[in-house]
Amino acid sequence: MARATRRPSAVRLGELGARVVRGPKDGRWYFRIWRTRNGAEETVESGWFTEPEVSAAMARLVTHGVDSPRAANRVATVRDLLECWLGAQELRPDLSPETVRIRAAACKHLVRCIGQMSLEGLNRGALEGYRNRRLREPVRLPRKRRVDGQAADEWELVDTGRLAAPSSVSFENQVLRMAWKWGREEQVVPPRDLPSIPVNIRGRVRDGFTPTPEQVVGVLDELDGWARLQLLLYAGTGARLDEIASLTWRQVDLARENLHVHGKRGERTIPLATPLVQALLEAGPGAPEQRVLACAHSTARAIYDRLQVACERAGVPYFAPGGLRRMAVSLLYAGGEDPSVAGAVLGHSPVVALRYYKQVRSKEKRAAIKRAGLGVLPALKNKAGKSSKR
Repeated sequence: MARATRRPSAVRLGELGARVVRGPKDGRWYFRIWRTRNGAEETVESGWFTEPEVSAAMARLVTHGVDSPRAANRVATVRDLLECWLGAQELRPDLSPETVRIRAAACKHLVRCIGQMSLEGLNRGALEGYRNRRLREPVRLPRKRRVDGQAADEWELVDTGRLAAPSSVSFENQVLRMAWKWGREEQVVPPRDLPSIPVNIRGRVRDGFTPTPEQVVGVLDELDGWARLQLLLYAGTGARLDEIASLTWRQVDLARENLHVHGKRGERTIPLATPLVQALLEAGPGAPEQRVLACAHSTARAIYDRLQVACERAGVPYFAPGGLRRMAVSLLYAGGEDPSVAGAVLGHSPVVALRYYKQVRSKEKRAAIKRAGLGVLPALKNKAGKSSKR
């Protein structure tokens, strides 16, 4: 689904309007020309036009009048619908480029599996078949081919041994429903609702649980590929989910052993420990624009399902990536770091760190009481067991 560099804007002429539905193809765009009657749009003409040609067609309709509304143009296949919808998403000023990219990544799976299916045949059975097929699909990730132990320029797809995450499949269904709703508004799909197909997603993560470093090691032993590298980066940097999921090789400085991430508080630099540098060297480096995790942003965000499987196998309570961030906060403050230094590493203010992330353990409280001498009052040192005089 190649995207054009410039998409024509909507055109208005009298009571008529025209906007692009799909394209380009051979230098033309598929325009839908409509007029508004009784508060609703009705299609009066549609077809492939250049911008001057669609203006001429609208002028002709204004001059000679509209004999009768034509049947609404309907795109033929799922691929057609998704191409048109993605083009409309790119024009929306309220959507960030990252949101559009995530939706486009979901569309790739839909196009690959059911792209040639006609919209008339998109019924409950077809949607359930898509869901079942995707849930059984193995996840294959691109990795650099190695020759004599050295990374070559060629890439190959490697089976990770994992299946597609239910959360990813659920999001793909959601994207298809969004595209269908848009298609109904544009009168390019049949005027019916799309069936809602449930996807069984694993239980919620225990967001309040913070693992220990030993528990993290046990979970890492049950992961491989991008998921293992992702967990290593979370635990070793305390970065946020999206900061690591969207990481590209342009942001990795292996020579200086630094990571440059973009978060809520802007860009910051995180020093890398030697084990993390070694793990990154084994994974790449790749081209500057390539993702460090060698998978789509939406795939990396679906780490929850893989984490649950790994936690179950390791016998560790289920935790979220946010738990690793809390672990990093606790380790930094337990090491006596100044709150401003810890905040610079983690990308938040000391107040936020202490209020929301710092979890004080029982042994830390006991040690603090002992250091402060709480409960050991000078007046009671030599009067143990004796009642005080009134």
